[in-house]
Formats: sequence, structure tokens, C-alpha cells
Amino acid sequence: MPTVSAALAAPLAVASTAPAPEPLTLGPDGAVVSDGESTVSLRGFAATTEAGTRPQTVQLAYSSPITGPSSAAVDSETGEFEVTVNVSGFYAGASSGQEFTGTVSASITDGASVSVTVDVVAPRTAPGETTGTINFSPNQYRGSEVDGVTIFPTLTGVVTVNRGALPAEVILSFSDVSEGRVDLRRDAGLIVPINPTTGAFSVDGVYNAITGGENPFGFIYAGVNNAANVTYGLAVAELDG
Repeated sequence: MPTVSAALAAPLAVASTAPAPEPLTLGPDGAVVSDGESTVSLRGFAATTEAGTRPQTVQLAYSSPITGPSSAAVDSETGEFEVTVNVSGFYAGASSGQEFTGTVSASITDGASVSVTVDVVAPRTAPGETTGTINFSPNQYRGSEVDGVTIFPTLTGVVTVNRGALPAEVILSFSDVSEGRVDLRRDAGLIVPINPTTGAFSVDGVYNAITGGENPFGFIYAGVNNAANVTYGLAVAELDG
């Protein structure tokens, strides 16, 4: 009986590589802002380049009337960055239930860019309901360094109500302290009066007690004090410097 010999061949190894990450991402796309919310947070990622470097900052742009910071710092280890988008400018002229789609774009110096949309829905007003609004105008301010602190110009805004008397006061608050970057303060207190005829209000004496920090920016928030069951929402302004 003839002997049959067989050679066992090892299977060929197939090289595989994971796909390279997108150079720049931002999301979520199509974020929805409603119920009078003034801000929405987006998160992004900037990958390392072929040379092994990672962008330090991402440039940002917005379709009017939504606003936000002009740039965002990229985490050198993770590549992540965060953007707080302010949509309160849309509410100022919006009718009940009006919808708006805005665009937020991010780019880096090598030319990579990405855009996402933000869908905003103005609060709906029931017939006969008393409602109001509060907004900063403008909603972005840049400070100047004076005697070791960054002082901001007088902030201005307006309160409206669809029936009855205007409220008397605005109550203020600031975004959290960011060590080495931002510590927003107002020594005169956190209550300012509202003009009983025009609804205008102004906020002076706001300053950042920290100077020299990298990409220093924060936010001031304004609501109606003692709103008497009327929904006004919350106004937000960005303070840079």
C-alpha cells in the first residue's frame, strides 16, 4: 500500500490595523435645546497628527444668533475639549414655540474641520399665561487688566413681561471658579435693580480676580428675583479675560 505524506501548512497571518481616528470630532450632532434652557454643552476630540503632536486649541465659530467661546483648549493627554454654546440670543426675538437650527463649527490649524447643528425651540406660551424674558445684550464681554485684576465693562440687559408690572430686581450668579484661570466676582453684591419703565438693567463692577491664566473665560447668569410665579428663564453672558 503506497504511503501518502501530507504537509501541513500554517495559515497565513493576515495583518490588520485599526482605522485611524478622525482628526477632529464634535458632538452630539442635532442637540436639542428647549424649555427655555440657555446653554448646551458639546464635546469634541482632536487626534494626534502623523508627526505625533496634538493641537493645543480648537477654533470655534457659530451661526447667529447663537454664541460661544472663540476657541477651546484641548486636553494634551486625551485630546478632548468641551464647548458651552449659548442660545439665549434666539429667545430674545422668538415667538411661542418657534424653532431654529444653528451651526457650530470647529477647526484646527492643519485644515481639519467639523460642523454640527443645534436645534432650539422657544418656550410655548399658553393663552392667557403671564410670561416674561430676561436677556443680556450683548451677551459677550471682554475685560481689561487693571491693578492686578481683569475688570469688565458694564453689562447690560433687559427684562420683559407680557402683562402686568415689571419685576423689581435681577439676581446674579457666576460660573464656578477655575483654579489659575477664572474667579468672577462683584463686590457690590448679586442683586441689581430693573428700570420699572423700560425693563433695562445694568451690572457694573464685575471682575476676574485671576490674571494671566490660559484661555480665561467664564459666565454670568441673571434671573428675576421674586418672579411671582412668572417664568422668565435665565440670561447668560460670556466674560472673556
